[in-house]
Amino acid sequence: MQPATATGRMALAAVLSACAMAASDAAPGATAATVVAAELPAWVERAGGRVPVRPGLVLEAGDRVRTGGGARARLRLAEGSLVKLGEDAEFHIREADPSADGGVFSGFLDVVKGAFRFTTTALSTARRRDLSIRIAGITAGVRGTDLWGKAAPDRDIVCLIEGDISVRRGDEPAFTMDRPLSFYIAPKNAPALPVAAVDPDQLARWAAETETAAARGVLGEDGAWQVNLASYRDRDAAGRAASALRDDGYPAELVDATVAGEPWVRVALAGYTGLEGARAAAARLADRAGFTGAWVSRR
Repeated sequence: MQPATATGRMALAAVLSACAMAASDAAPGATAATVVAAELPAWVERAGGRVPVRPGLVLEAGDRVRTGGGARARLRLAEGSLVKLGEDAEFHIREADPSADGGVFSGFLDVVKGAFRFTTTALSTARRRDLSIRIAGITAGVRGTDLWGKAAPDRDIVCLIEGDISVRRGDEPAFTMDRPLSFYIAPKNAPALPVAAVDPDQLARWAAETETAAARGVLGEDGAWQVNLASYRDRDAAGRAASALRDDGYPAELVDATVAGEPWVRVALAGYTGLEGARAAAARLADRAGFTGAWVSRR
């Protein structure tokens, strides 16, 4: 197969623009976060609509990010900190105001279910923040820190990796966690367990739940690889296939191509960060959606 023509690249750009508009049905608001990377499937819900996650997608207060089985998502908050989400997660940006109170980033982030990690960066340390993160029944007041947490069916977990946080369970009195590498578990309908030191092996297992892996297939801001799922002579048929994939949490695009002088329309997923991962993603989609002839190319 030949690479996409310039016309194809224009079509691809138009689809990306349409996706961005679809994700902005609500009244325009301040940027709360931006999607940095994702393992699919994953979605953003806004104002009753839903679009697939893709790198560069801007998030606003009120948005919900959901990940599917085996998926991950990495977000950059407007003040520079990173939020990583594990599989089968639901993350609600309830409130976000990056400019209030003379440059203080304030917000309320809700981890409804699944695993997450919040990490400050060199960029974010220069900004003050007034940020609360709720992990189901636990609320953590965040300053400069690195923490991991999970809203599981049977318990809520918060693990302090670095820094300090104020922790409150429900209506119970708040307390401070300031010992790095410590964790707190609150079982459902049972008293919370005492704060304890986390075993390094356990921390490594928890951290892996929120980390992306290029070998599994990660969409990134500078990803150079494209999975071509199928080619169609009928643009309407290609559009229906792409729409079904987008509904399933895959940001499929239509790319025009010319092969042996004949016009074709490809359904593609663009932006994979590595060849191995793109091939792995193609294999998974072959199993899941029947795209047995998928192939990988440079963007």
